[in-house]
Order: sequence, then C-alpha cells, then structure tokens
Amino acid sequence: MNNHRAPNLNSAPSKYEELFKYTDENPLDEILAQVRERLKSSDDQLTIIDASIKQLRNYTRKLAENKDIMKVHIELHKLRRKIDKGRIPLEEFAHYIDLINEHASDREIWEHIIRIGQVLNFKEPPSRPDIVIPY
Repeated sequence: MNNHRAPNLNSAPSKYEELFKYTDENPLDEILAQVRERLKSSDDQLTIIDASIKQLRNYTRKLAENKDIMKVHIELHKLRRKIDKGRIPLEEFAHYIDLINEHASDREIWEHIIRIGQVLNFKEPPSRPDIVIPY
C-alpha cells in the first residue's frame, strides 16, 4: 500500500491566513485588472498566465518570514519553469482564467493557484519493485 499522497488541498487556506490578511490590506485588483485586459487582447494566453504567476510570486516576497508562504513562492517558481519548458498546457489554467475574468475574490485566486502549484508540482515517490514487504 502506498502511504504517499498528494497534498491535502482542503487544508491549504489555514496555513496561509497571513497571506490572505495581507491581501485584504493590499488587494490584487491592479494585477488582476491587467491580466483581464491582456487576456482580452492576446492570443498567447499562456504567456499572460505565466506573467500573472510571476506577479503573484513577487507578491509573496513581502511575506518572506513565513515559511508556508515561501513554499508557495517556490511552488509558483516551479510552475513558471514548467510553463517555460512547455510542460503545462493552457488547459490546466482554464479555471484560474475563469476566476480572474469572473472577478473572483483574491482569496479564491490564491487558493486556486496554490492548489494548482501543489497538484502540478507533486511528485509521486519512485516505486521500488525490488523491495519485498513481509506478511
């Protein structure tokens, strides 16, 4: 039986309350408005999504003392690298784009991009067929 599981996505919000509070005080309005405008006028939506992730990543730097938020910073960096290498198709960001275009709350945006980072960056531990588990 494999004891390794993908991250528990339902527990994400509680670890990031400092980020959510900071965002309440410093909303993502300007960033998201720019993304909405660019999405309307560009055929290269993946580049725009990549740029938005870069902006969110830079935003997390303001909370560098919080180790959980720095993990988000790292996850966003990994996402950007995978986008740059063509490993993540635009379809993976369809709901993220919808949330932005539908003017979802900043918290919903954060929760979703954190989940995307956790899921797309999750690595299943290597299988070890050479190990025999005694009965």
